[in-house]
Amino acid sequence: RGQRPPQHPMSKTQALLVTVVGLWASANAFSSSSVSLSLKGIRTFPLSVKRIKSNRRQTPVAKLGAILLDCDGVLADTERDGHRIALNMAMKEKGLKVGTQDMKCDEKAYGELLEIGRGRLKLLEFWKRHGWDQMDLDLASEIYARKKEIFNELVTSQMIPLRPGVNYLVDEAIAAGVKLAVCSSSDDRAVESVVSLLGQARASHVRVFAASAITRPKPDPQVYTLAAATLGVAPEDCVAIEDSRAGLLAAKAAGIACIVCPSSYTARQDFALADLVVAGLNELDLDTIVRQARSTQFHLTGANC
Repeated sequence: RGQRPPQHPMSKTQALLVTVVGLWASANAFSSSSVSLSLKGIRTFPLSVKRIKSNRRQTPVAKLGAILLDCDGVLADTERDGHRIALNMAMKEKGLKVGTQDMKCDEKAYGELLEIGRGRLKLLEFWKRHGWDQMDLDLASEIYARKKEIFNELVTSQMIPLRPGVNYLVDEAIAAGVKLAVCSSSDDRAVESVVSLLGQARASHVRVFAASAITRPKPDPQVYTLAAATLGVAPEDCVAIEDSRAGLLAAKAAGIACIVCPSSYTARQDFALADLVVAGLNELDLDTIVRQARSTQFHLTGANC
């Protein structure tokens, strides 16, 4: 009695095991903690481990300065649900007919018009192909002017729905202190009308950069360069959300990471340059945007996300 129990010397294997466990505990950075070791033939004893500082450079947490949204096709599917409807209403006001039926532009035909743009010869070919014999360039100018007015009336009366996920993303950005802007080549009044669909509280946080502020439309980067400079955020600290290839090219040319969310009339365009392509805005949140920005090796600075 009163004598210490005999100690068994460690074998080389046991000594190596103790060393390995000690190194493992140090690597896992336990702070002033004890690891109990109990090895056969060896008395249980506490192993004290102190935190070891790593010299490895820590990856900075990504932060986001601004989200720059396109208008038509991103905030709302305005071409399909707004401009096409307004065009049909303007033609009906003029009493235009194809045979005995009102002259109408269905979703497929309107997609063709978008690809044509204002090319005179292509417009003439389109009208002939669809039997729009009453249409001419002067009448078309009148109709397009009236279409703009009707479109704004549709937006004001909230007849055009926002795309799913828009409000949630805007709310997240506002809560996180991330700056917001809408960057479009479209008419100022039309863009501001669409932004108003967000509601006054949300819209008050959104800057609008539209046709009157630029001289060169997308795919020129002018609108994005202007927005970033005005907001006081470096281009590499912004993320753009677009629905078209022209918008994608504009953002990339401005040095801005771009997420593409195709709309009804842009789904078949080439988005190979996009940093991320999603089917809908309801697939996006700030965490997703920041992770994507980080993966493109942009060092984002600004409000915490």
